[in-house]
Amino acid sequence: MPFVKRKPVNPLPVPSALVDAQSQGKNPTVFYLATTGEVFEDYEKYISRLSYYHQRIFQSEPSGKPNLTFFEAAETEAQQALAIQKRFPDALKAPVLRAVQFHVTGRVDNLVEQVAERFKERFFTGETVHVDIEGQRTLAIIKRVSGPHIKTEDSSNERESHSEHAIGSRLSVPIEEATRLDNHADYRYDVQRIDDKGQNLDDVYRVEFTQLSRDRTTFSKSILRKYLKDCVERDSQVGSPWMVREPLAKRFHISTEMSDEMAQRIDDMKAGKLSKRRKLTDGDTSQASPRRKARDEKKQRKQEAAEANVKPEKKVPLKFPAEDLLLDVITDKELATETPGELSKRAQRPELDPSSMLGVPGELFDSFMAVYYFFLTLGKPLGISTIAWDDFEGALRHMTYEPPCELLSEIHAVLLNAIVRDGSHSRDLAPGVIEAKKRQASQALQALQAAQAASATHTAQAMDIDNANETTEADPENGPRSMHGSISNPSSAPDTPRLMQDDDHDSGNESSDISEPEDWDESPEKSVMDAALSLGRGWDKRILHADDHRAGWEKHLVGCIANRATPEALPRMYAVLSLLTGEEHADAVQDGKFVADTYRTPAERYVHLSMADKLEILLFLCQQAVVTRQVKTYYEECEAHLTELRKERVELIRMRKRALEQRQELDGQKSAENTENATPIEEEDPPPAVALQSDPPLSQESDSDSERDELASESESESEQSESENSAESDANSERFKRVLGSRQEALREKAIQRDAEQARIAAEIAKNKEHQRETKQLNAERRRAEEEEVRLLRREEAIEREFRRYAMIPRLRPLGRDRFGNKYFWLDGIGAASLSGSGGGVLYQTGRVFVQSASKQEWDDLCVKYHEGASALLERRAKELQSSDPIAYGEWAVYTKPEQVEELIAWLRTKGIRENALKAQLLKYRDYIEAGMRRRNDDIALGWREPAIETRRSSRTRIEQSAQMRLPYMTWRNTYSK
Repeated sequence: MPFVKRKPVNPLPVPSALVDAQSQGKNPTVFYLATTGEVFEDYEKYISRLSYYHQRIFQSEPSGKPNLTFFEAAETEAQQALAIQKRFPDALKAPVLRAVQFHVTGRVDNLVEQVAERFKERFFTGETVHVDIEGQRTLAIIKRVSGPHIKTEDSSNERESHSEHAIGSRLSVPIEEATRLDNHADYRYDVQRIDDKGQNLDDVYRVEFTQLSRDRTTFSKSILRKYLKDCVERDSQVGSPWMVREPLAKRFHISTEMSDEMAQRIDDMKAGKLSKRRKLTDGDTSQASPRRKARDEKKQRKQEAAEANVKPEKKVPLKFPAEDLLLDVITDKELATETPGELSKRAQRPELDPSSMLGVPGELFDSFMAVYYFFLTLGKPLGISTIAWDDFEGALRHMTYEPPCELLSEIHAVLLNAIVRDGSHSRDLAPGVIEAKKRQASQALQALQAAQAASATHTAQAMDIDNANETTEADPENGPRSMHGSISNPSSAPDTPRLMQDDDHDSGNESSDISEPEDWDESPEKSVMDAALSLGRGWDKRILHADDHRAGWEKHLVGCIANRATPEALPRMYAVLSLLTGEEHADAVQDGKFVADTYRTPAERYVHLSMADKLEILLFLCQQAVVTRQVKTYYEECEAHLTELRKERVELIRMRKRALEQRQELDGQKSAENTENATPIEEEDPPPAVALQSDPPLSQESDSDSERDELASESESESEQSESENSAESDANSERFKRVLGSRQEALREKAIQRDAEQARIAAEIAKNKEHQRETKQLNAERRRAEEEEVRLLRREEAIEREFRRYAMIPRLRPLGRDRFGNKYFWLDGIGAASLSGSGGGVLYQTGRVFVQSASKQEWDDLCVKYHEGASALLERRAKELQSSDPIAYGEWAVYTKPEQVEELIAWLRTKGIRENALKAQLLKYRDYIEAGMRRRNDDIALGWREPAIETRRSSRTRIEQSAQMRLPYMTWRNTYSK
């Protein structure tokens, strides 16, 4: 049975209501859980129990494996039980279970010890054992057991009273008495030897128990313990007996009913064990009274506290990182801590730049961000180069037709080309086409209903005529003529209803894709749509080429809006078409004037659209381009590339680990050599102070040569003097002279030997030092190569991280992270086709800023619910820490443009919070690129490369204005991906 917190999980009983319903003959609908056999009245209880069983809180009893579902634990137990049932000998199952039935003992280990002790010298019929016959040990099977047959008086059935070892194997009988009444030595066993396959070999032998033994692989204490744990159970109460599980008891015919005598004996044993646990005695009233009084007082206090619902609150210590708003306000101690590479801790977030630094009005910023992000991430499939934020803003602010803005024409042309290349796929998904199909279906349905109504009317008229003919059947002339006239007159029969006829709709001409009111022919919208369809005719058949400078893209734009847009998809649709075609419409009138008709071409009219209209047009075109097959294929390629980057990142981590282990091994070798070289040698004498050179010194060579010459000259003089001396000199003087001369020669010879040995030692040391230097040089080279490899892998891993972010941000814009108040931080550089560094190593940027968006209404409400002090306290804390006294504006945008602000923001974030810890990690990872891009942009502004866009209009100084505009950065932008 699976366990939860060391308690078995038993199936729920059948509800009493179902039992009563069944007894009354009713057949209610129930929910049945087949795995456990449980029955439930309603679905909620059934699914609740099933969900409980699927929790990973269960533990398998035999294996002890935790964190399992109920079904996994039950399956594990079933497999364990099947394995142990197959392994345990069949001949011992019934005797063992019969022996432990109703036995009282504390732990299962004690039960195993007692069973093993009783059965180690008692064998049973059908058991496979090892037998020793005439010194040869072989396998055998017990065919028959012979012994004293004692009929017990308290046996509950006849099977127990006449079976072998009926008394000796019973644990309820003490072992001494069991041996006296049923001695195992009195038994004889008829065995027959078998081979490994179980085949009989020879005749039957009668042996004693001393000649038999069991195989430890089938019967041991560990196996017996597993078998008993699977087969028996008992209550957790003190003195409860062990009971064989009911299915096994029925299988082996073991009695499950306890006799009165046995029940009384078990009750006595239980009472004795309980009495031992009592701490108070009847004779010790002096000590029992104070203890009992203290216990009663404690119990009364608990009851009073429960009645008053007073629950002492325990403050659970937080585990960091935790929810950001659960952290207390930053303390002075935390502010005093210093982090290397960061500024001092801050209690307030750095102030945001004014909203004017966004460059776009706040109400248009979301649309501007969406359109710019679309071009930034999908530049490759669209065929457009990376656009800087400032250049994109300047192009949308461009207000003059001469000189034309190439960036403005490119961003429209690439979107229109993508829509045209996709053909019918994107056309079928356009809002205007979907609306037209709905309108046609509605018209067809109305025509069908009208035809059905006309047919019903005609049928009713025909039935009336038939009835009239029946009444005038007596007139032979009028009757047939009347019937003949009603049938043969074709003009009186209704026409066959037509759902769709070729004459109803001209499939060759594209119609407007909006619902037409009843007075459509007289409405100003019809004149605007007719002018737009005429101006944009054939737009979906021609690609805008870069060689022609995308000439005519404005007409293509008009045709696309007229055929694919609806007022729901493009709210100012009629106003935009009116301003581009010059056909007046009320929505296009500004300050009581309509100025679009003063310009001749759509190209001249487009530049005078407001930024809001331009952004709405671009948003609509982006919505049409994103569903094209080209863009979808690019998304799939990005996902595949991300998968490859993940694999490469895993492989790089493994290579870095191997390089680190190799470097640590080399460092260990070097430290071991340094330790060996630094160990002093105590047994040898210190070497003389001689220079370790490759050749011996010249002075030493000259000294040795002079000594050799001296020895040679002395030997020659000795021989000459010995020959020329007078033989008459005394023997004493001659012996003394020889002794003195011999001792001097011996000393010189020893000195020469020592000098030669010293030179040999020095030469050996020189060779050893050379070898050591060579090995050290090789070791240093290997260590240097390992360090270089580690640095190379680290740089590649950083490059993979940048590339991973570059492709992972393409499908959806994700912030760097959020702070404690739910504000989101965005950094758009290095995404899509954009790069963070140029070919020469210079810094590149696309926005050069960090954008901040406040929390939405729903996000702020969620934070207020989580904050333990309430919404008003959270508002007060937000105003203090964000240095903002203005009321909260949901979804408002702001910006950071200076590197110092980023450093201060990093110092303000707290790593103990979950959200701010993740945000700080991202800021630290890309801090160098963020700050470098900001510095580069600020330098460009200071040097005049980046200037606010100049909104110019036609005047007498046209040439001067044109030259000034041509020098603006967005006017010098060129599309290197044009196709």
